[in-house]
Amino acid sequence: MEKTRALWGTTLVLLAAAAMHLWHITSVPAGLHYDEAFHGVQAQSVLGGNLRLYFTENQGNEPAIIYLTAVAVRLLGSHTWSGRLAASLAGLVTIALLVPAGRRSAPDSNTRAATGLLGAVCLTGLQWHLNVSRFGSQPVLAALAAAGTLWGWRAGMQSGRTRHFAAAGLFCALGLYSYGAARVLPLALLGAAAAHVVLRAHPARAARGLLRSAAVCAIAYAPLAVWFGLHPGWFTNRLLQVYAARSVPASFARMLGGLLWRGDRNWVFNLPGRPALDGLQVLLFAAALGSSVWQLLPRKSTAAARTNSATLWIFLLCGLLPAALAPDAPHFGRAAGALPALALLLALGALALWRWLAAAAGPRVALLVPVMCVASLPFTAQSYFQQWGANHNLYMAFGAGDLQLAQRIKLLDAEVYVSPQPQDHPTLRYVLGSAVARVHSYNSAACDLWPANGAAFTFASALGDGGVEPPFIRGLFPGGMAASPIMRGDFPYIVFWQVPAGSAASLPEWQPVERQIGDFAQLRGFQIVQPVAATPVLQPGTELIVDLYWLALAPSAQPATVFVHLLRSDTSPPQLLAGTDQPPCRNHVPTTQWHAADMLRDRIVLPLPAVLPAGTYELSAGMYTSASGERLPVSGGESALSTRALRLQNITVP
Repeated sequence: MEKTRALWGTTLVLLAAAAMHLWHITSVPAGLHYDEAFHGVQAQSVLGGNLRLYFTENQGNEPAIIYLTAVAVRLLGSHTWSGRLAASLAGLVTIALLVPAGRRSAPDSNTRAATGLLGAVCLTGLQWHLNVSRFGSQPVLAALAAAGTLWGWRAGMQSGRTRHFAAAGLFCALGLYSYGAARVLPLALLGAAAAHVVLRAHPARAARGLLRSAAVCAIAYAPLAVWFGLHPGWFTNRLLQVYAARSVPASFARMLGGLLWRGDRNWVFNLPGRPALDGLQVLLFAAALGSSVWQLLPRKSTAAARTNSATLWIFLLCGLLPAALAPDAPHFGRAAGALPALALLLALGALALWRWLAAAAGPRVALLVPVMCVASLPFTAQSYFQQWGANHNLYMAFGAGDLQLAQRIKLLDAEVYVSPQPQDHPTLRYVLGSAVARVHSYNSAACDLWPANGAAFTFASALGDGGVEPPFIRGLFPGGMAASPIMRGDFPYIVFWQVPAGSAASLPEWQPVERQIGDFAQLRGFQIVQPVAATPVLQPGTELIVDLYWLALAPSAQPATVFVHLLRSDTSPPQLLAGTDQPPCRNHVPTTQWHAADMLRDRIVLPLPAVLPAGTYELSAGMYTSASGERLPVSGGESALSTRALRLQNITVP
């Protein structure tokens, strides 16, 4: 009978958890976060045969979430919600694991079933866990790995069986394959074993169990460990970027404070500032802390009960440690490994409160504790879906505009010139697939880009918050027409200008050059924008602004840099007085991504020195290979200053 009730209770909890984890999974949160899109792109590459142990893109990523996303994409297709569904299912598995983990962490045999159920209920009621579970990225797997490691260790310490310790080792290895923040799991196992030794609760079994878990974890982790041994820089890459040892005490205090009064301010993981625990959960946490302190008093509990409690606190603190090592604590994503231990501590707090109320006011009053735990689930759902999920700030936090842009481009047949989103943005690559080749990226704040072959095309310009549409777009092709914009609330966020085939560009007058540089670029002409004069006269301390008009012949094999130099030619060798070297469009249109027949207007600004001797100067331009600095050859002609640069114009300084 008791087993039947426990089974029904577990089923009901998992059904409630499934409802919260899967409700509107295709639309909440709106958009597709950069990291989710990145995992989707890498999942597509895995399905294409690109199998790897570690993914070095996006500053380095462990492989587990990518392979999990690949399974979802293989079964469901490349939907925006495929990775999120996989993450949500991982979150549900974590909740299910807390039932046996809670049973193994119960203070006595009479409360095993209650502890398991309450642990699952408490984890379901944590909005923190709901946020990471509905986000298709690594943190949810850190929580899953921590739950499995905790269950395997507690089961092994109670049974002494090798299979349980092996399970702890396998889940620990899963964490190491999942997320850099999960590297604290071996430390948690070591701390749990140390607690058994210090508290004299089966110390020999703990030592043997630790060795078995460590051996299994090491064997499972060996392939990735060997890879890191061959590429040691990637093992520490993210650590060196994120963590700061000097800030650990203050960050740890902020992380603990994030549980109780001031939570993560990142919209991805939290309603900014909302503590991880609500009012009821704070009460349960305080009860768990009080109960743990009470157990430390002489003759108040057994050594086994004390080690149960100590193990949970060790797993909690180790799970919080990755966030405490970074100056931006509290960071709920990096601390996701603390969630299982936190939920089980809340369950122990609920049991302690239940017992205290039963002793003080009777068992009927004490039933309010589990009833309140279950009743809190609708409040968590309301906070997630209505307060957080419907908030307009998620539009930017989850890249909803980028997703809408990709979906709009997918509907268009023509080439699309997009500013300022790069062509290799993960959202564009994931949604468009091979059609991303139709995207020509640039940044209208630095340059302009359009086709020179008369084909039909569309401009797409993201205005951002309060942005202004670049006037050059409509002035360049006045015969085009505006398409319906992508709106953010009441304001246009991305505007479109569709240009029919055969339209000629309306360009300002330039001075023709028509010389080829290298085998991929032709400098068609230039225009001196400032100073504005038929015969420019330079003034010291001002700026010389030049527009270069490039015709792309093909993408280059290596990145190239454009240079524009102002030389005093009456000295030997010519003296460089001002110059600017930069990739085209300030690297928003690298030459390796050029499309044949594209025209690029690249604005170059040369700051002039405060002292500029009078005389005649030569303005020259060209390109060189960015890596080596070797200048690219220029086709011959009268305008050639040499075979490696072009003389554009003589300029006078009075």
